[in-house]
Amino acid sequence: MTENAIFGISGILGFLFVTIIDRLWFKIDYKKVEKGLEVLEHYHYGIALFAVSFVVLSVSEILSFTLLLMGAAFIYHESKQKNYFSYTSNHFKNSTIIGVSLAVIAAVIFFLVVN
Repeated sequence: MTENAIFGISGILGFLFVTIIDRLWFKIDYKKVEKGLEVLEHYHYGIALFAVSFVVLSVSEILSFTLLLMGAAFIYHESKQKNYFSYTSNHFKNSTIIGVSLAVIAAVIFFLVVN
């Protein structure tokens, strides 16, 4: 099996893993509000996985790629929700601050680790 095939399979498996987690999340009707976690959105996990994938890149390119696609899957599933990116919700501002902060951290890690 070629290295490109391994990358492809690992990326697809990571994306499918997050898709299963996403479906289970809604099937069990996870109540973020009751736990005080309503400001945390799928895309926050996605951006955090991007940052982790940049750190892991120096150890394993395949694991890094898998984490990168898992993060992309979280962001994709966020965009498919009815109230995506907390738009029009009462916690939009707080959620956006968290998202922008995570994006800045991920960008700093990218430029420190990858370059």
